Amino acid sequence: MREAFRKTVNFVAMKFVILKGRHALHRMEAAAKAPMRENERLLKKILRKNRNTVFGREHHFDRICSLEDFRRLVPVSNYEDYMALIERTKNGEENFLTISRIIS
Repeated sequence: MREAFRKTVNFVAMKFVILKGRHALHRMEAAAKAPMRENERLLKKILRKNRNTVFGREHHFDRICSLEDFRRLVPVSNYEDYMALIERTKNGEENFLTISRIIS
């Protein structure tokens, strides 16, 4: 009885892994066929998650709906432009550049 149960659990687990793998493979193939669309999808996801950060509010992440909006609202910048926010983040303050947990 135990052996039959173990085999059933293994079978179900393997089927689950195969289905998840197929889904991941299909997403990867779709992304490879349309990389610009995938990049825009990922950009929108990042902007949505970080819209309530200081940087996100200053650059109106909540109004960005396209790559053109992003280019218009988020200027090209360099490290010096972020130094103050990086220092505040290093001092333990949160939600300046990202909502993600900072590992120091």
